[in-house]
Amino acid sequence: MKKLKSVMDFLDRTSLNIGKFFSFLIYIVMAIIVLELFLRYVFNAPTEWAHESSSMLYGVYFILGGAYTLIKREHVRMDIIYARLTLRGKAIADISTFFLFAIYIAVIIWFGGKTAWNSLLINEHSQTVWGPPLYPTKIILVIGALLIFIAGCTKFVRDLLVVATRKEEI
Repeated sequence: MKKLKSVMDFLDRTSLNIGKFFSFLIYIVMAIIVLELFLRYVFNAPTEWAHESSSMLYGVYFILGGAYTLIKREHVRMDIIYARLTLRGKAIADISTFFLFAIYIAVIIWFGGKTAWNSLLINEHSQTVWGPPLYPTKIILVIGALLIFIAGCTKFVRDLLVVATRKEEI
């Protein structure tokens, strides 16, 4: 039991650290957008790369923050009912929805992985004038989905332990 807890804690810490590290991407995205607005409206010289790079970076920010958000229990849910449940009741509710979560993330990992692999094999680039490579972003999507899946699995095990042991925190 102690070994299992230390492994889950390690996995959670890893995901939390990755989420914290990549949370600073939002400042880079904001800087790119502000720069684009400044160049476009002050100098009438829009860039060819700002929109696409900010979209790609925001995608990386979003997906790599998913596991962090799951571990911190900050995802949106129907709190009208859920907030009134005991910790054990919340664990039971989360266990009952885990399989839908697992299927959803597995589909993202499977198809995202196939797409990322094909993109890497053909050295896929965007069809815009700037034309950045797309495979790094697609690979990061799969990595982020894997981190979310791992965080979901550790939460599932913790919920099972809460239900089984009737302890309030694992």
